[in-house]
Amino acid sequence: GNWQVRRMREKDKLIEFEKRELEKPALSMPDDLTELNDLEWKKVRCVGVFDHSREQFVGPRPLMKQTSDPVSYSGYLVVTPFKLSHNGKWILVNRGWVDIKQRHDSASRAAGQIEGEVEFVAKVRKGEKLPRGSAMNTTGRNTWRVKDVPGFAELLTTEPYIVDVVYEYTPKDGPIGGQTPLHLTNKHLEYVVTWYGIAIVTSLFILSMLRQYLRQVRRQRAFLANKQLQQQRQQQHQEQAARLLKGGEDAGTAV
Repeated sequence: GNWQVRRMREKDKLIEFEKRELEKPALSMPDDLTELNDLEWKKVRCVGVFDHSREQFVGPRPLMKQTSDPVSYSGYLVVTPFKLSHNGKWILVNRGWVDIKQRHDSASRAAGQIEGEVEFVAKVRKGEKLPRGSAMNTTGRNTWRVKDVPGFAELLTTEPYIVDVVYEYTPKDGPIGGQTPLHLTNKHLEYVVTWYGIAIVTSLFILSMLRQYLRQVRRQRAFLANKQLQQQRQQQHQEQAARLLKGGEDAGTAV
């Protein structure tokens, strides 16, 4: 319960941070890309050219609308190399979500495969790690389970940085942007109540068992004490009877 309280406070701080970043205007893409390490969640303005021939897919993933909860459409995220116009360096761009049919048939989204220089706003993000115990990342040709930024960068010869295109810059018939999971809900209060409730119920159960045990101990002690008392009384009666018998025998001898 105490741990959940700490997590709830941390989540509240994260939510407030994300809300502030969403309200801020986009920054210019820095010349020194290492500055992106300190800009996670911030919006940056990107200008450059996509190389659609080398796009990668991450999934399957549900489509995320403009809430923190996904909806049950199965598809893939499209990660594409992007050459920045201001310094000529390549980065990775999560353009957004496409359904399974569009993932296997790029011609069905040809209008969204914009050629030439483009400009858009995206959120700086970090990569994802495979869950513990999962198999290797790649699941097939150009398909990955998670956004493995170092893996993408090595394969595609780009810088190890990725940005997520915001929903407002979704191209017609192209990948649906805004696929950045946000933490705008905090359910840790429910967890706090649940864990403290479990603790209280468990404590009451233990207390009840302890009381029952103590009652049994008291009854056992009372039983043993009563048994000992009966034995003492029986012994006294036997001793008294023995004395009376001996007294009678002595009197007979005297006569």
